[in-house]
Amino acid sequence: MQPSCAVPGREDSVTDQELALRQFDELEQRIAALQALAPLDVERLATDSSFAAVVERHLQVATQVAIDLGTWIIADHGWREPRTYADTFYVLGDEGFLDSALANRLAEMARYRNVLVHAYMDVSNEVTARLASEGLADLQALAARFAEEYTSP
Repeated sequence: MQPSCAVPGREDSVTDQELALRQFDELEQRIAALQALAPLDVERLATDSSFAAVVERHLQVATQVAIDLGTWIIADHGWREPRTYADTFYVLGDEGFLDSALANRLAEMARYRNVLVHAYMDVSNEVTARLASEGLADLQALAARFAEEYTSP
């Protein structure tokens, strides 16, 4: 179900709702793309660099979109500005938008996104496989929470 970003009493949203909807769609597409690549085992990531590059790119973009949606939610509510990408999810947890365990797992994904983008020599096939598999449920939980909050009745 696609959210409409129209919340009664929240018409004064401070950010671009159309962009948030496009980001929501992008997150769902990246989750589906990672699901289609399953199973994501460490051996295949280690021996097939083209496959690894595709998985890493989908994971990177999915995580970035989750960060972008998180910052949109934070701005929409007027909560404190995150200091880092990982902090985006801590803010959502501190404010009760996400439970703290989910916020912690998404923060780990945000930190690993930084490795994928900036410290690519330190990419771990084990971490990539785990986050691109187990992390999908966390990304889906964020998407579901976003849809719950921003879907009109």
